[in-house]
Amino acid sequence: MQQKMKRMKKRKNKLKLLLTDYEQIEIKDLLATIKEMRQRLKILFKFHIGFENSTSPAEIFNNVFEVNPETLDPYMRSYWWRVLQKIMGALRHDSDLFIIHKGHKYFVLRTGEEAKYYKSCLSRTIVGLKQSMQRADEWVKERKYLQI
Repeated sequence: MQQKMKRMKKRKNKLKLLLTDYEQIEIKDLLATIKEMRQRLKILFKFHIGFENSTSPAEIFNNVFEVNPETLDPYMRSYWWRVLQKIMGALRHDSDLFIIHKGHKYFVLRTGEEAKYYKSCLSRTIVGLKQSMQRADEWVKERKYLQI
């Protein structure tokens, strides 16, 4: 497995997005970069199926961007981590790769127990969204906007 990880690091296509002047990026380059990130995530997560083979966010960041996240300033690191999370969500939505996280570990869903954990997280989110919908209705009904 370590040999495969070393081969992954010897890529010709380096993601230079972290060190680029954003005004010079064209849409086609950005789309190619997103496609490359998706591909790198697919390769990385071949080795992280199931919770027992989970990986850390720092390892994901390092393997996709080939940069240690600790070397970046916190805002840049946070921004690019959110980009990676959106791409992982898109992979899950497209049914290409079902990546979930438990605590600070990320892995590809494998067992029924892991699926049950994921569904319980979704259930908690749904409850919160329903409460937010109720608060929105109350806000309008009670005309709270007039109290601003």
